[in-house]
Amino acid sequence: MAGDALDGRQGGITKKGQVLAVLGSPRRGGNTDTLAAEFLRGAAAEGFEPAYIIPTDLGISACDGMNQCFETGRCVILDGMNEIYEKVLGASHVLVATPVYFMGPPGSLKSFIDRFQAVWARFEILDQPRPDAARRKGFAIVAGAAPEEGKMYRPTVSIIKAFLSVTGFTYAGEIIATGLDEKGQAERKSDLLARAFEAGKLFVSG
Repeated sequence: MAGDALDGRQGGITKKGQVLAVLGSPRRGGNTDTLAAEFLRGAAAEGFEPAYIIPTDLGISACDGMNQCFETGRCVILDGMNEIYEKVLGASHVLVATPVYFMGPPGSLKSFIDRFQAVWARFEILDQPRPDAARRKGFAIVAGAAPEEGKMYRPTVSIIKAFLSVTGFTYAGEIIATGLDEKGQAERKSDLLARAFEAGKLFVSG
């Protein structure tokens, strides 16, 4: 979960802020987590510490589609999502990392994103003040077995872009990691790991 950004110095690096990582894989330690870890390590080299949201561990319900949030901007399902909204809306940098399942994100991540209907209602129905997207950045890491970028990955990227748009982030880029069919493959791709590391650095410093 996200916490407050730390000030001061640790390991010789001044803490400048925080990257909130939404880890969409239901499996820990797989290719998606490996790439996210390298991205966050790059961000840490620039003074940004990681914080985590793992949707599959939250035990949240799916959106019930009743649109009661249109009245208040808060979800009536009391399972902790209202607190999570504030953590996401309070973040300056968000990473969404996910594998591709049937041309989309895993169900736990999709349910998590769907629950942000309440946040959409705040801005689109209730006309509440929006976060300043010019000061907030989002990034996507999408991993899958398909050997080439293309139609197998684009639906997932589109869903992440929609999530970041609704929550007030400027989309700053993506890594589409292809040909990752088995657990541990990302660890053996030094060029891909280096790309993730450098992307993390640029994400917080560029």
